[in-house]
Amino acid sequence: MNKRLFRFNLVLLLVVTVPLIFSGCNLRIGYLGNSTLKKTNASFFLLSETSKKPIKAKQGEKITFEYDIEVKKGSLTAALEDLDGEEIISFEPNTSGTKEVEVEKDGAYQLVIKADKARGSYKFEWDIE
Repeated sequence: MNKRLFRFNLVLLLVVTVPLIFSGCNLRIGYLGNSTLKKTNASFFLLSETSKKPIKAKQGEKITFEYDIEVKKGSLTAALEDLDGEEIISFEPNTSGTKEVEVEKDGAYQLVIKADKARGSYKFEWDIE
């Protein structure tokens, strides 16, 4: 009987831990989010992941962001980057407001949101003119 219980516990342990090991560092608990073409927002109890939202723009266009970031615990950073990973503009935690950037070259950009054991919410909306 003890041998059977040991095998069961071993299998159960493997079933639980192996997916956690191979799933990377992404973690979402109590996550409620929405993302559309020109908007992304989420609220969460615990979030550890990096998400990237693509934004296409042409040289001379202006991207205007309205944003609100609230971090109660952990860390959360956000930035607009080009595809080479160069930061164009950044957004600080526990801030809200409007930021505008003029695009220097045609191409794809991405809004990169990095959360590490974060609790809180974020909201980004943008318009391209």
